[in-house]
Amino acid sequence: MNTAANFPIPTTEFDPRSIGDITGWAHDDSVEPGKVYRYRVVYKLKNPIYQTVNVASNPALANQFEIASAPSDWTSPVSVPALTSFFLAGGFDASTARTVKFEIYRYHDGTLHRQSFNAAPGDVIGRKDKAVDFTTGWTVVDIRKDLKNNVDYVIVADANGRLYDRNFRDDRQDPELKKLEAQLSSQASATPGG
Repeated sequence: MNTAANFPIPTTEFDPRSIGDITGWAHDDSVEPGKVYRYRVVYKLKNPIYQTVNVASNPALANQFEIASAPSDWTSPVSVPALTSFFLAGGFDASTARTVKFEIYRYHDGTLHRQSFNAAPGDVIGRKDKAVDFTTGWTVVDIRKDLKNNVDYVIVADANGRLYDRNFRDDRQDPELKKLEAQLSSQASATPGG
């Protein structure tokens, strides 16, 4: 790439009217996994006529050190994936089940990993397996059957004690699961030896 041709050194005084679009990058290093963010940009430039005399038609402008832009439009939502996600991995009969099987997906060292674990009421879902920590922070509370709808489900509690119902059918249809499975498949095909 010929940098000099793409970005020539100006041969005259700087003229802000001759500048086209400027591309800038901003990095948010405070994001938290599992949250959604939106961004907008406000930038400030040093006033090129700051502390000049007889340049501006309005002398007050020469006393203004910086010029701030109007805020940009908000971006579309940016989702930061959770480091760990889990889904029911098989159907079960709540009347006889003592444990349920979960598939846990975990990002570790920039790679997505998947592991299956069984858990009974009172068990934390997941555990450390070799170098990857699949612990979710969630606990199985109970295994039940919804008699009205004839659906077996699991009650799980998050780290704050909030309770949620999970069933196999809904977990299998979760778009997040589809995305993780596609990523694992893509990751495997990109790895030498598959």
